[in-house]
Order: sequence, then C-alpha cells, then structure tokens
Amino acid sequence: MDFVLDNAVAILKGLQFGKNCGLLHFCVESDVTNVVNLINLGNHVNSSCGNIVSDIFIIMKKLGLPSISSGKKGSNKAAYVLARQALTRKNDLIWKRHTH
Repeated sequence: MDFVLDNAVAILKGLQFGKNCGLLHFCVESDVTNVVNLINLGNHVNSSCGNIVSDIFIIMKKLGLPSISSGKKGSNKAAYVLARQALTRKNDLIWKRHTH
C-alpha cells in the first residue's frame, strides 16, 4: 500500500477499535495532513483510498465525531513507539493500560 492509504487504514482501524470497545467521547488524531484533509474536507471521491474514507465517514457519523484532528508530526511519542512495535509483530495484539 502507499503512504496515504496506509494512514487512512490506520485511522479506520482506530475508529473501529474505539467503536468496538464502546469508548465514548474519544478523538482520532493524525499527523498526515493529506489524509486529515481527505477526511475533513470530503475530497476523497477520486482518491486511491476513497472507499476507506467512505467507511471512516460512516463510523464517524455513528459516533457523532465531527472531524479528525491534525497533530504536529512526532508529537505523540507513545503512539509512535506502539506503532513501531506493532509493525514488528506477526499477530494482532491489544494493549490496554489498567488505571485505578
């Protein structure tokens, strides 16, 4: 897959995870401006990831999420480390922090 498509899939998977876990009032942030603009501006019809963005819209509508946030590249160090670890794994994993 290409870079834009990879990041659109990552956003879709994040939304699916939040929805499936019953998380309420969460936000999704990406530092890939092209993908954030495709989603927030609705300019996905002729893009290589149009179907993925359409799926993102459906989940966002169900969850009442108005938009995807755009973050500064490299600002979320924990997400970066987790993403790098996920790339080295062969199996799907779920990581959950226990809070008291």
